[in-house]
Amino acid sequence: MAIAFGHVDLDQRFPIPSIPNLEKLGEDLLQWARVDMNALKIRSWFRAKGFSYSDIERMKVKSKVFNRYYYMAMDEIGDRREIGALEKKLDPSIIKFTMPLYDPDWKAQQVAEASLKQQAEGRSEGTIIVNMAPIPAVASIETMSETVVDKTD
Repeated sequence: MAIAFGHVDLDQRFPIPSIPNLEKLGEDLLQWARVDMNALKIRSWFRAKGFSYSDIERMKVKSKVFNRYYYMAMDEIGDRREIGALEKKLDPSIIKFTMPLYDPDWKAQQVAEASLKQQAEGRSEGTIIVNMAPIPAVASIETMSETVVDKTD
């Protein structure tokens, strides 16, 4: 049984490319990601070729080589996006939001931040009971002021 994908513009079904063709497709994808300075979103390349998101996922499963090219291309695009944000050529707030999709280091950082935030929020919820030792009785301020020795003499 052949896996099929649909061309987004044609409403037709085509078989997913063979493994050798997937490897060539992966090479082309990586070349695009490395050379085209406007390559900022990997799905744009696939959409131009007529592949849907589910097609991409099936191709990554079908060919380990294609899968590797895919992630290498994601890395290239991620670097371009991050540098673009650092140089203020791209909106840093948008890039920060989407970088975890392109870079595993960014994803790990986002997961760590979310975990810390969840821990901090978890500590502030509910009633906090503090057990303290009884405070010893202290003389009143008036009594204490009578016993203070004036050391200015």
